[in-house]
This record gives sequence, structure tokens and C-alpha cells, in this order.
Amino acid sequence: MSHKHHEGTEDLLKELIILTCDLLEQGQIQILQNRHIVQLLSVIAAEDAPPYLATIQLLSKGIPMNPGPITLTAVGETDQTVIVALDQFGQPFTGTIPTATYESDNSAAATVDANGVVTAVADGTDNVKASFTTAEGLALSAELQYIVTIPAPVPVLTSFSLQSNHA
Repeated sequence: MSHKHHEGTEDLLKELIILTCDLLEQGQIQILQNRHIVQLLSVIAAEDAPPYLATIQLLSKGIPMNPGPITLTAVGETDQTVIVALDQFGQPFTGTIPTATYESDNSAAATVDANGVVTAVADGTDNVKASFTTAEGLALSAELQYIVTIPAPVPVLTSFSLQSNHA
């Protein structure tokens, strides 16, 4: 649903409320119908409200639209997280997104810095969380799981020697 501003909506709502009250006083509509009108007014008002930041997702910048888990396979390998923000209508939020706070629930496997960059440390699973509070006071957070799997080192031949068995 896209945001549409209806000119004169506020005046129309006031007239509808006055009419509803008049009809109630005259006994011409039932209370149940009045509840439906109030619900309808709430829907109209919500559709006419300006967009606000309502929900977020935490994704990997390297693998767009992948909700995870993300696999890291080398010590020191990094991944940049990205916050996808949606308004109350499910549309991309175009306003200012507050600065997020990032945290890791297992820094032995991976760490996350203040900019949302995740760095592999050792084998394990880490859930990275981004959170902030919107201008409207709504606390939002999202998590992305990282699985760190460091392969065992492959033996490398560094030297060899030849011995002669001839006497």
C-alpha cells in the first residue's frame, strides 16, 4: 500500500464523527455499527499517516537479500552487514535511519565493530545483533547468524633430502 494524502481528510473525518454521533443520539444506528465506523476511521487515519520506520532486517552486504546464516571460512575474513529498513506499509523507508549499536553473542567465533563489520576469529556460531530506537521511540533490532568454519591447515612440504643407498 502506498502512502496517499487525501486533501480534506481531517474535515471529512470530523463530519463523519458528528454525523455518527447525531445518528446515535437519534437511535438510528446500533452500537455495533458505530464500532465498525470507528474501525474504519482508524484505517483511514492510518493510511493517511506519514511513513515511519517500523521494521528492520540485518543482511550481509556481500550476499544481498540473504537472511543468513552467513559462512566465514578464514581467520580475519570480514563481512559488512547492512540494515534494510521498512515503513509501516512494508515499503523501503526513505527517511533517516538512526545509528545502530552492534553486538555479538559469541566473540570467540566472530567479532563485530561499531560499523557492523563482522570478523571471523575461530570455529563457532555467532549471532550479530543491530539495534536502535526510532525518532518515534520504537525500539527495533534484527539479528544475522554467522557460522565460522576454519579448515584445518593443509600440510605443506617445505624441504626434502635425497639419500643414496649405493655403497
